[in-house]
Amino acid sequence: MRPLKRLMLAAAVLAAAVLAPAVALAVTDAERVAVYRDFRAAFDARRYPDALPLAEKLVALTQEQYGAKDRELVNPLANLGTTRYRMGDYKGAEEVYLRSVKIAADTGGNGDRLLLRPLQGLGATYYATRQYEDASVTLQRALDLSRNLDGLLNPGQLPILDPLIGSLVSLERHGEAVRGAGRPERLGQHRSARHPPGGSLCALARAYGPLPFRARRVRP
Repeated sequence: MRPLKRLMLAAAVLAAAVLAPAVALAVTDAERVAVYRDFRAAFDARRYPDALPLAEKLVALTQEQYGAKDRELVNPLANLGTTRYRMGDYKGAEEVYLRSVKIAADTGGNGDRLLLRPLQGLGATYYATRQYEDASVTLQRALDLSRNLDGLLNPGQLPILDPLIGSLVSLERHGEAVRGAGRPERLGQHRSARHPPGGSLCALARAYGPLPFRARRVRP
């Protein structure tokens, strides 16, 4: 074999060796789906310490596959935020919810449905930490989006209304709380088993008329 051919062959082998690890380590959809299933199994079983590293891994894999600002990150970040919220890590939850909101707004605009979950989670986090002004602004934004997308009395807004009304009541803005709810008894006609109202909505209802259904606390 001529020296030039040997040199070219050696260069090709070296290039293949350098590129091989990158190809082997490329993230696949199947890998992310498998991690997500493990995460959901742990999360749904309320094993949040087990769910947390899986949520973090899913964010890392998604970022590696799509980039740090891609909208594919919105839901994985929201899942991570909710896991941290359930564990009482409100500062950590706030950080990832804010990032999720920014990516969704930057890539889809302020009317994007993907904004709903991170906005709701961020608002609930502010409410849990008694940042009522920030909570009211964020949750009102989520409520407006929900109503624009799904109608004025859609039952999906109930988990948003509870901390929103709680924030407004804590700020002594009772008139806004009533207007935001659209009167609690009307929403009661559109209740769903999946999204029953929480304590704040019931507290407001006691002042303006009873709610015809059982209430419980709702978290993001």
